[in-house]
Amino acid sequence: MVEQELPKLKTGVRFSSPAPYSLFPILTNFIDFMIHIFVIIFSFLGMAIGAQVKLPIYSIPFTGQTYMLCLIILLDTKRWRRMMSLSLYLLIGLWGAPVFASATHTLTSPTGGYLWGMLLSTCIPPLFQATISSFKKWALFTTVGLCIHGIVLLSGGLQLSYFVGVSTALSKGVLPFLLPGLLKSAMAAATALFLEKVILRDQPSL
Repeated sequence: MVEQELPKLKTGVRFSSPAPYSLFPILTNFIDFMIHIFVIIFSFLGMAIGAQVKLPIYSIPFTGQTYMLCLIILLDTKRWRRMMSLSLYLLIGLWGAPVFASATHTLTSPTGGYLWGMLLSTCIPPLFQATISSFKKWALFTTVGLCIHGIVLLSGGLQLSYFVGVSTALSKGVLPFLLPGLLKSAMAAATALFLEKVILRDQPSL
């Protein structure tokens, strides 16, 4: 009886199916992306709402616009995200939406320098992770708020002086806003410190 020869299997050849494509990195990147979008939109809404808050407690309009700006800069550790928020705010306002404190604000108007200053102030380095005592952190946050108001007033005063002169720009567009700027800086620092302790405690930076 002739034995039937079985076909020999070739050795040294490996058959491997492609590894399944992991969705975890995609989901993680998508979640991170949505977090960034949420923070940008939330910051924009904060600026828009804050600009409409006007308290008659001083000779000039006491608005919440720069108060919200200070909060965004103090709490958001991503400078590019702050800039995106303010850029969105400016673009929506220039498009015609009532998000500015005054309907006459445009980037090229006499008061447009204040808007440029808000955008420039987003470049201030983040200080949210500073590990110091509460009072020192409040003082540091207040100082940062004063720097923010200083940038806004300097930019606004320079552009305003082009239209009305240096003396009028100082007396009408800078000096009256110093005390409100101090008050709003202190208020924003206290709010940021409260949010850090109560809401954002032990949370990783986004």
